Amino acid sequence: MRISRRAARVAELTVTADTWQFRFEGGYAVATDDQAPPVQKGAVPTGLEDLNSDAQRLIAHTYYGLRWGLAILAFIFPFVLWFGFSLLTSGLPHPTSISAFYHTPLRNYLVATVVALGLFLILYKGFSKAENLWLNLAGCAALVVAFFPTDRDRGSTDAENTWVSPHVFGMQIHGLAALATFGSMGLVAVLFGKNTLAKLPKDAKATFFNDRIEVPLSQTVLRKTYQGIGAAMIIVTIVCLPLSKLDEYLFFGFEALALLVFVSYWLVKTAEFRASGAENKAVIGENFPSPSTSSAIRNIRVIPIVEPRQEDSEVNKTRTASKD
Repeated sequence: MRISRRAARVAELTVTADTWQFRFEGGYAVATDDQAPPVQKGAVPTGLEDLNSDAQRLIAHTYYGLRWGLAILAFIFPFVLWFGFSLLTSGLPHPTSISAFYHTPLRNYLVATVVALGLFLILYKGFSKAENLWLNLAGCAALVVAFFPTDRDRGSTDAENTWVSPHVFGMQIHGLAALATFGSMGLVAVLFGKNTLAKLPKDAKATFFNDRIEVPLSQTVLRKTYQGIGAAMIIVTIVCLPLSKLDEYLFFGFEALALLVFVSYWLVKTAEFRASGAENKAVIGENFPSPSTSSAIRNIRVIPIVEPRQEDSEVNKTRTASKD
């Protein structure tokens, strides 16, 4: 619920109705319950437990879960196909590409996984309209990969007249969609991975497993990491076809490598967000840079920042004063 700045200037107005409390602060009405105390002034919301309400925590956790879902599905995908084929067939040679498993007993698993990955990419919202556009393109292309199968290959167990995707511009639609999927994700990593780095504090550390593991992070290292991941995703996708002529199974290997690079992007993003709390800050209304694709290309080596709103400046002053 939005309220006027004038009303927001009231020191703090609390309305209690049964177990619900509404705090009017920073231009918003924030609902909390008795079991979830509000964030103390001066605190930076980096963890889910630091947010004001169950609703905010659940919204932030949605993105956390989507990233882990993407990473886990993509990571196990090539292994399940390879070893699952060995278990379900006897004496047949493995297909030479991940896509060719469509024509094996693992068709349902392949289609379901690629559809799930595509939907995850569409449902996951980026921090800018341009980033979100490329994520949507990658997700839609993945859906085309799932429903427009490649040609039959060695180890195929379906009928020889099984429908496969037609060719356009000398390439199969399936292959073009696969290039679009990994190419779009590569651009997301290269151009937009750095958009949230301005929220990363100095000497930041990402903690995992109840603080048992700490990973030091810096803006410069993460920017180069995202650009390296994106470049690797694009390069591996391009070179897999010509290099596979040396050995047919290299094609499967390069596809699996591209998926692992894809996984690494989401894992690094999770580590960054655990250190900066970027998603949590977005939930409570902080501004983030929103460059266009052309602007991101022109400033590829620059970490974008956004001028704070007047309300954010007042909150920051309050935080500084409370620390002093």
